[in-house]
Amino acid sequence: MLSFLRGKILNKSQNFVILEVNNIGYQVFINAGMYADLNIGQEAEFYLYHNVREDADDLYGFKDFAELEFFKLLLSVSGVGPKSALGILGLASVTDIKESIGAGDPSLLNKVSGIGKKTAER
Repeated sequence: MLSFLRGKILNKSQNFVILEVNNIGYQVFINAGMYADLNIGQEAEFYLYHNVREDADDLYGFKDFAELEFFKLLLSVSGVGPKSALGILGLASVTDIKESIGAGDPSLLNKVSGIGKKTAER
C-alpha cells in the first residue's frame, strides 16, 4: 500500500497529476484547490490514499497528513466516495469545512457534484 510519494510533476490535468518517482509515473488525483499551485517540472510530495477496487487502483494525493485524515473521515459518511470527498476538499480549507459541518450548514457541501441535501446533512 502506497502512503507517500515525492517526485517531479510530468503532466497535469484538471483532476490529477502524473508524478515521476524513480522513472515511474504515478497518476495522483488531486483536489481543485491544489491544481493551481502545482506546475509541470516542479518537485512535489503527496500523502496518499490508495483506493483499490475490482475495477480500479487509484491514488489520491494530499498536501499534508491532516488533510488525508479528514479525507478518510469524509469517506466514512454514507454516500460519500473518494471523488466526492476530494471535491469537498477542493472547496475550502479543512478548518472551514469542519466549521461548516459543526454549524450544521450543508450549503458548502451541496456545491459538490454528487452530494445531495441528505448526504450533506449526514
